[in-house]
Amino acid sequence: MLTQIEFPHLYWQLFILNPGIVAEVALRNAVLAAMVVVMLVTAARENRAAGGLEG
Repeated sequence: MLTQIEFPHLYWQLFILNPGIVAEVALRNAVLAAMVVVMLVTAARENRAAGGLEG
């Protein structure tokens, strides 16, 4: 959702490779990637604590 709001506004600044905007987008992407990793690790731990997949 944030990308749909923020990106159109910042597109031309990113297009001309404004270093501040590039850094902001890179930081946002790193935070999103870290959040995905944390969610996957948490889900794996909960699955392991619950006895894993039954089958």
